[in-house]
This record gives sequence, C-alpha cells and structure tokens, in this order.
Amino acid sequence: MIQPERWQGLVAEVLPEVVELRRAIHRHPELAHHETETTSRISSTLARAGIGTTLRAPATGLYANIGSGERAIGFRADIDALPINEPSDRPFASEVPDAMHACGHDFHAAIGVGIALVLSRISDELPGMVRVIFQPAEEAFPGGAIELVEEGWIDGLSSIIAFHVDPTIPAGQIGTRVGAVTGSADRFNILLEGPGGHTARP
Repeated sequence: MIQPERWQGLVAEVLPEVVELRRAIHRHPELAHHETETTSRISSTLARAGIGTTLRAPATGLYANIGSGERAIGFRADIDALPINEPSDRPFASEVPDAMHACGHDFHAAIGVGIALVLSRISDELPGMVRVIFQPAEEAFPGGAIELVEEGWIDGLSSIIAFHVDPTIPAGQIGTRVGAVTGSADRFNILLEGPGGHTARP
C-alpha cells in the first residue's frame, strides 16, 4: 500500500508542470468539437513522460492507459471551453475572443494529466489498469461522452470516476456525496395540437 507521504511527494513532483499546462490550456481555449490544440498539448505532455496515448480520429480527445491487468477503472476529464469572452487581466487569461474556460475544464484536463503522470511513476505497483480519458465536447448537445461510449472507450472498465472543480471547497480537499451533486441541463421538444389563434387572444 502506498503511504500518504509518498502520494504527496509524487504530486509535488508533477505539480509545476500541471499548473503550467493548465494555464496554457486556459490561454488557448477551444470550443466543443474543435479541441485539436488542447488534445495535442495533453498528448505531448504525456509523451514526454513516456506515456502512450490513443487519439480520436478527428484529433479531438484522447486517452492513456496506465498499468495493466484485468481490473480496470477510468478517470474522465472534459477539455472543451465555453463561448464566453473573458474580461480578465490575469497573465494566463484567454487569448481567444469569445472563448473561455469558464467551467473549469482547463483544471479538469490538467488534473487528468497529473493523475496520469503520478500513476505512471508507480505503474508497476498498481493492482490493475487505469484509463485516463480526456473527453471532448462536454458542453455540446449531444455531448462527446455519447460518441466515446459508441467508440468503445469505456469497454472493459468496471467504473469511471468523473470530477469537477468546486470553488466552495478549499484547494487540496475533495468533496463527495451520495446521490446527485449538481443539476443537469437537457433539451426537449413540445408539440401542441389544436386550432390556430391570435397571438394575443387564443
């Protein structure tokens, strides 16, 4: 069993690179189905650490397998931005007009990379395989998750852990709960049948 002190040491080793990656992704946000540069940044960072990746055919999204064995779980991070202009003077503010990582997917991507970097350093000690999935088009409808499932990205996984940053929880802490954590958005169509009428007087 890996002791907490060792985990902390491994995280401290990769943290500067993870922070730098997060800020680079934040400066260069990409909207759903267009995350080619983000995918390339993640892939390059993992490749420098000797971690192989599997890229999607349109080069938006990727995954990395760490360890081996029949037991397999997944970590999922989304990577797309929102069509929002960022009014910020931070040195890592978005440089792309009308695109911003306002929902924290830059954090999610960086955390996913951090997980992969840490686990790759102890891959021979893992009791199975971990797949770190970088999902495109989370903000689109229908979302990229459906496409990844159809493409077999979760085949063989017993479970998947998805995470989201929460500004109400102090940095360095993780929050969990049983049941729903956040609300979901959905779309639906309504068909009304009946006689026509004036818009002001039905």
